This record gives sequence, structure tokens and C-alpha cells, in this order.
Amino acid sequence: MKWVTFKNNGFDQSNCFKEGPMSDEEAKKLVEEKHTELVGYCFHKNNPQYKWIVKKGTAKAGGHPGWTCMVFKVQLPKANEIKLFTDDYAGSPQVLGSLNPGGGWARPGRGQGIGDAVQNLALISGIDPNDLDQGQIGDCWLISAFAALAEFPWSIQSLIQPGHLALDGKYTVKLYDYSKGEVVDVVVDDRIPRSPTGGPAFVGLSDDGEIWPCILEKAFSKLAGGYENTNGGSPDFALGVLAGTSNVIQFREDDKKPGQWFCVKPTYKSTNPQDSQLNTFEYGKWPDGDQTMYKDTMEVLKILDDFDKQDYLLCAGSHAGSDTEINRQGVVQGHAYTVIDVVMDAGGSGRHFFQCRNPWGTGEWKGNWSDDSYLWKAHPEVAKALDWEPADDGMFWIEAKDFFKNYSEINICMQNMGKNRKKVTSSQKAAVAEKTRSLGFEPVKSAPLKMPGQKTRAERKHEERESKKKGKARYVPEKPTNPNFNKPVTCQLGAEPPVPSPQSSVLPMDAFFKKFYGEPPVAPYSSKFKPDPKAVYEHSLIVRFPDSKSKKKVKAKAKAS
Repeated sequence: MKWVTFKNNGFDQSNCFKEGPMSDEEAKKLVEEKHTELVGYCFHKNNPQYKWIVKKGTAKAGGHPGWTCMVFKVQLPKANEIKLFTDDYAGSPQVLGSLNPGGGWARPGRGQGIGDAVQNLALISGIDPNDLDQGQIGDCWLISAFAALAEFPWSIQSLIQPGHLALDGKYTVKLYDYSKGEVVDVVVDDRIPRSPTGGPAFVGLSDDGEIWPCILEKAFSKLAGGYENTNGGSPDFALGVLAGTSNVIQFREDDKKPGQWFCVKPTYKSTNPQDSQLNTFEYGKWPDGDQTMYKDTMEVLKILDDFDKQDYLLCAGSHAGSDTEINRQGVVQGHAYTVIDVVMDAGGSGRHFFQCRNPWGTGEWKGNWSDDSYLWKAHPEVAKALDWEPADDGMFWIEAKDFFKNYSEINICMQNMGKNRKKVTSSQKAAVAEKTRSLGFEPVKSAPLKMPGQKTRAERKHEERESKKKGKARYVPEKPTNPNFNKPVTCQLGAEPPVPSPQSSVLPMDAFFKKFYGEPPVAPYSSKFKPDPKAVYEHSLIVRFPDSKSKKKVKAKAKAS
């Protein structure tokens, strides 16, 4: 175990275990005695004797000159230095299926190529939605659910035992099993899929060196029957698994009746989110018992406001498309967002707002009321009511009328989670700020500030995602607009569907994508496509892809599976 120093970093002071004048020795002794509960302490150079000792799960933000964080870390022994626990899951070929990244499996921080250079490796340090960086798998639906739960950091802590790095690599994760109707223990070791270039292949370590996202994603995939089964799904499925309940619902906008929403009540009986036989859906019955088929946006808004007051978990899905597509107002298409807050009549303005977060930690709303919008200065009463602060954290405010124009699905877990971190810290922020300023310096902001010449975490993640996009061989949208094509598209050469499709049709490639997905993507070369023998096809469409060498048209089959 060791202490790690972070200059120009500060902890969120609203999650304080103890504060006051004390020496470094006193602060360290207290943290070391309670290291399963506490993460460390922070202080400011203007008054270094006054310290804030904080609990695990407390957010740590960089870009705060004068502040210093001291973090207590458990050091893991190397893989050859101790007998490590091995689960019955990792290493099996069927666990990865066609998603095999080709880098094998590795244990973070044990000399195997993942997190070995991270000096502050931890299971949990400062849980934050921005800890989450989606990897090479289509599970933004799952990561957005992680981000929603991360707003209740104590919930993440309660899921994983032990609550710190396990020397033997054994973790027990409590997840809801839909097939049994109860919470079960999912036991995993710390081996995770490794990218051929190093680092995790799927969800990454946090910037603070936390591995909880990797352990939670692995445990979820084990319950689901493999990582491949998490390559597409619905956020409400994940929310129920994480929150320990089957009481989840969906609100969807009818794509043929803009502004008209209907309710869907899923009945999940399988732990596999892609099991279409055991997982069924009932349409038309609203949570209050109203069996009216449709409600307008204002009615839906009032329901969501009530749900937010009850501290339910909420996620929102943007319009169909690929997450490589971003509209002019900054909304990623076919992507799941976390809904943090709902505010009606903000500051008496008559305007209603949603606060949302992109699980990428970047890609914010760019329309009215974005961080750069003039409206914040024009309406200071709204800025005050929403406690608005511009920050590079993937979180943004969007007016309700724009929210409903850009999001067509809302996923809800109807379970009271207690006040989320944002609501708790907002109520305490004024008192913390007053106390800190009385000591002669500014309080720590909850979001990271950008230092001159320094790239923010969001900018780094954006660059990483852009580099990953290069060389992608196929276009795989997560949520098509046409209800008949509600699963990812795979393109194959010379492969026939196992059963005839009554809805088969013939379309040129650009007409196919324009009809069902909007603007057509740049077509990949046909030679890069490989048949997937495990695919089950519901529809078959003929499309054409250009061959760069022969300059001839090559026939290819595009099948929705």
C-alpha cells in the first residue's frame, strides 16, 4: 500500500468524512485505518493544515491550481508472486464469440499489459460517470446504464465485493437475475479481454486508474451468457439488472406520429438481453394504469418530472443511426444518454429542462442552452435555478422541446435510488463554498477545469474514438428507424438467409441506407466483409459495394439480424 500525490487536483468537498485542522500524519493514519471506506484527503496551499478527508466514490477533479489530493492505494502483487483466483468464465472461446479482439486475457496491474504503468490503480476511487469509456463493442446501452448508476456512487460500491483491489483477484458482483427473479452473486476474477495494442479491449480503466467498470462489465456479460450477448440491448434491461428489480418500462415516440408517445412494459425472463423468445413486451398500458395508447410530449414530461422526484433511474435514446454520426446540434445518433435531472419552470421562466450526460464524457448538446449559448447570460434566473456551470464533462442542459425533438426513446427503472450525487452536492455547495472562501481560497469545482495547453479527458477520448473508427470494415447501426429493422445490420458476400424472408426486397446500397438510416455512409470495400455463420436473418436486401481494384460492381447481401 502507498500514498499517491495529485497536484492541481481537488476532491468534491461535499462528500466529506471529516474536515478541519490536522497534520499529514493524522490524516494519513485515519485514512489507513479506514481504507475500505476512505479514499484520501485534499488541502490547499494557502492553508495546508486544513484538510478534507473524503469517502470512496468521491469525485476528484483536475485543473485546480493550489489544490493537492493525497490518495491511499493498494498495490497488487504480480501474477507470479501470489496464487490467484481463476473463474470458470474468462478464457473460454464462446465468451467472446465473433467479438474476439485477439489480445488474450490479462489482469490489470499485474504485469500483463493492462494498467501496469498506472501508479494509482484502484477498484474504486472517485466514482464518476466520466469514468466510463466505451470500448470495441456495441454496448453503449449498458455503459449509459453504468453512468446512470454512477450518479449514485454508493450503489456502485454496494454491488462489488470486496470494495477494494482484491489481492487474489476474486470479486463477487450482485446483479439481478431476470430468470430467477432475484439478486444473485456473480463471481469473476480480474482477467479482462485485452486489446492487441495493450489496454482493455472493451470498457476502459478510468482516468483515475479504477477498474470497477471492467469488473462490472465482465460480471454483466457472464450473467448474459457472453460478451457477444451484450453487443446490442436496451438500457432499461441493464438498469433493472444493476438496481435489482424487474420494474422497468420504456416510453417510445411513434415514428409515424411525431410528438405521440406510447408505453412499453417489458417482461424479461432471460438474462440474455437478446433473447427474443423469453423477453416479451406489452404495449399501451401506462404506469398509472391509463390504457390510452398515446400521450403527448407535455404529458410525458410531467410523468418524467414525477419519476425524477422519486429518484428513478432514467436513460434516453437518440434517433436511429450509427454512433459514428453526430447531428449538427451535437447529438450522437443511435446512442443512449443518461438523464440526470428534470426541472419544470426553471427560475419562473416557463421553460422546462432536462440535464443529460453522454456516457462518452464528451459530445455535448450544441443548440440553445448549450455551454456556449448566449441564453445563459440573457436569462440569469434560469442559470441560477439550474446551478449552471460550463464544464467539459459530457453533461448538458437541454430545453424540453429540443429534448423531445432529438430523443425518441426513454428507459426507466422504477426504483427509488435516493438522491443522486448532483442533487446532494447542489444542496451542499453553497455551504461548502462559503466555508472554503472563509479559509482564503476557492472551492473545488465538481467538473474538471482545463489547464492552458492541456487536453481535457473528453478531448483525449474523442481522439481515441476517432482513431478507432479508422479502418472499420462495416456499418453497424445500433437502432434503425424502421421498426422492421430493429437489430444491427451485417453485410456478407454470397451468403443466403437460412429461411426465406417474406419481406425481402432489392435496393441499391445508397437507397437502402437512405430509406432506413438517413444519409448513406461511405461504403466499405466488399473484400473486407466476412460471413457470420451464427447470424439469424429476418430480412434480406441486395446492395452493391464498389470494388477498389477491379472497379466493378460486386453483389453483396445485407441482412438485418
